[in-house]
Parts: sequence; C-alpha cells; structure tokens
Amino acid sequence: MPGRKAVILAGGEATRLCPLTCNTPKIMVPVLNRPFLEHLIDYLKKHNITDIILAVGKLSEQIEHYFDDGSKFGVSLAYSTEDFPMGTAGAVKNAERFLDDSFIVFNGDIFTDIDLSKWKGEISSGGENGASVFHYKRVKQSQFTPIYLLLRSGLG
Repeated sequence: MPGRKAVILAGGEATRLCPLTCNTPKIMVPVLNRPFLEHLIDYLKKHNITDIILAVGKLSEQIEHYFDDGSKFGVSLAYSTEDFPMGTAGAVKNAERFLDDSFIVFNGDIFTDIDLSKWKGEISSGGENGASVFHYKRVKQSQFTPIYLLLRSGLG
C-alpha cells in the first residue's frame, strides 16, 4: 500500500496494567523479549506501511529513545506528543500535521494478523472526505479467548 501512513495511538495512561506500566509506557512492555510496539511496526512493515506516526503521551521519552526516527527498524517514525490525554479523535487531530493522504489508525495495544494488503481498495473506499471503519464484534464467548467477526462500515 504505497503512500499509506499509519497512526498508532499510544498516549494512554495504561492504569490497568500497573505495576508493569508505572514507569514504562504500555507500548514498551516486552512481549517475547521485544517491546510490544516493535511487533506492531513489523506487522505494518510487512504490509508496506512504513510511514508511521506515534501519538504518544505519558513517558514518551522512552519510546523516542528506543525507536528514534525508526530507521533501524526499516520505517520512518514521527511523534505527535499529547501534553494531556486527548482521546482517540483528539490524538488523531493532534497528528494531523503529519497526515496528507490516506492513513490507518491503530490502537497501540493490539495484536492482529489481518492481511491489510488484501484491503487496499476497501480501505480507500470512504471517498475523498470519508472513512472506512473496520471493527470486530464478539460473536461467541469462550473461556479461553473471545471469537471476533470482522465487520466493515462505510462512513462518509
């Protein structure tokens, strides 16, 4: 998906993961000996999304110190820093100066294996000022893990 950008929302307080996140941003908590964000960057890179804006807040210096400009990871990173929690829409609005074309927004705390390259046309189908929203709906409760169904909603 050449020309596509991703905004990763990583500005939350992460209070539910305390004490792991008292001094570490949630996105930097190690998973398989690497910060969670590194896995998400690898996923985006796999789908040719290499222009990434991180919407960061609390303890953002740790993220910037580790990832710098992203070049060591084969991507270009920009940082949109929140001085106070702005919520999802506020964080994207705050990152607007880095956005000049289509982009995808990810919560910074998700693992997924969705094949974004198959959705190239659908992602841009929202029109010039529209949006395509992909979300999951829980369809069955399991004692081990929820099962989700991917739905598509066109807005615009």
